[in-house]
Amino acid sequence: MTRFAILAALALSACWEPVFPKGLQCSSAGTCPPGQSCDVSHFVCVEGGLPAAADARPDAPAPDGAMIGCTLVPQAGCESGKCTIDPSQPMGDPICGPASDNGIGEACAGGAPDDTCTAGGACIWQVCLPVCTTSPDTCGADICVRFQRIAGVCTPRCNVLTSPACANLGTHAATCYLGDVGTGQCEVPIGAVAVGGACNALNECVAGAGCVFNTCRRYCDHDAFPDLQAPQCAATERCLLIHDGIGACR
Repeated sequence: MTRFAILAALALSACWEPVFPKGLQCSSAGTCPPGQSCDVSHFVCVEGGLPAAADARPDAPAPDGAMIGCTLVPQAGCESGKCTIDPSQPMGDPICGPASDNGIGEACAGGAPDDTCTAGGACIWQVCLPVCTTSPDTCGADICVRFQRIAGVCTPRCNVLTSPACANLGTHAATCYLGDVGTGQCEVPIGAVAVGGACNALNECVAGAGCVFNTCRRYCDHDAFPDLQAPQCAATERCLLIHDGIGACR
């Protein structure tokens, strides 16, 4: 090899960095490859780093609407009202909002953070649901469905394979979807996209399916049919792993 070729090879090897594809599913801890961050609304990796960590909450309680952190469980850090979530800021932190009289499980008006739920609740799908953190999960027997970086609301756990339909959340029918920690979680669908259709959110798909790489895919039992044709899959599909024994037909 010529001296020039050796120098060129060394230069290339010194500058080479791996290129990770975008659109991968975030890890169960919400992490992504270098240079990417987790879009928690879809739980896929997108280009760009995470925003800088929020400044530490000052000792003095924050007024309603203050865009600084407060404590969801137990409720603390707000001068009045309640500490709640703001789904319009998926990478943000809990904020202070007004508290009203509607209790957990009751119908509510408005949308979090400006809703009619009492302290400890947020109006999601027109019903007051308990606010929670995802790490640690503060929902007990239920599961914390993420709406912000580390916060959301509690809904029942479910099994995407054996119980795709959930009990109603308020007055709305709910469906079981595979959450970002590999556990089924009940959510109110925002669409009814058929298997094979394009999607952007987990709960856009019909019962028994979830949004995997922007396509509604049927869930399948990867433990029983690893990379094989599962009963849930079409003849030309195989059950490919998504998370903890649950796969998607692709």
